[in-house]
Amino acid sequence: MNKMISTREETLKRIGSLEHIPTLSDRFLKIREVIIEPHSNADDLAEIIATDMATALTLLKIANSTAYNPMGNNLTSLPLAIARLGVATSAQIAMSMSLLQSFRSPMGDAHSAALWAHAFAVAQIAVFMAKQSKDMSREEQASLFICGLLHDIGRLVFAIRIDKHYFERDFNDLHSDDLCHAEKQAYGIDHAEAGAVLLAYWNMSEKIVQAAYAHHTSDSNIVNFCALADDFVHQFWPHIRYIEEVQGLMRNPPVEDINTILQKSDS
Repeated sequence: MNKMISTREETLKRIGSLEHIPTLSDRFLKIREVIIEPHSNADDLAEIIATDMATALTLLKIANSTAYNPMGNNLTSLPLAIARLGVATSAQIAMSMSLLQSFRSPMGDAHSAALWAHAFAVAQIAVFMAKQSKDMSREEQASLFICGLLHDIGRLVFAIRIDKHYFERDFNDLHSDDLCHAEKQAYGIDHAEAGAVLLAYWNMSEKIVQAAYAHHTSDSNIVNFCALADDFVHQFWPHIRYIEEVQGLMRNPPVEDINTILQKSDS
């Protein structure tokens, strides 16, 4: 049994004192609009992220990788890199980079990069699964991607507000119900509830708040895709550490493995 570090009441009180929790950046919100807006183009997205050198370099790095550039025709222009990757894909990468830069683990960049790489992978796989199963509007895809990207943000809430040693705890190799049970023993609540509190503070839509809160328990459509994608990433990509690595893997999606997860969910 895990040692109790904080009672439920203490945990909720400390999470509720949110002055030290980062807020969503204007860049994140503007990028979200680009994903939703059907007439957005590479120049629109480039204008938003042009002053963010880290994201610009990441997009150029991915666009010039062998996965996207087998002929070795390297690009140096951000709009051209976005055009090569596609506006939706580039916006998803930029949105993920925005969170990585503004919302880091107190234990250092390695933990943050790995957590956001996992979240980015879950978001990408969830959207891919949904496309395989049903027709989705651009807005539905954007909502599903954001749900996947933010599904584990409660873990960072724990690390920042409750327990700076969170990522060093012996339950950190757990996931799904096992992780939630261990967190409840240690903090009185699990990361799903902690994440929902933060997302409500950010005024995210009720759909996204509920997706975070119920991503280990609900069988609703959007939450179910996030849960299935989470299972996939833990099973097939357990050691990913960087967003760029995920995007390289998604260039040739593992359709057979994804279908295996989907078929198990239907049985």
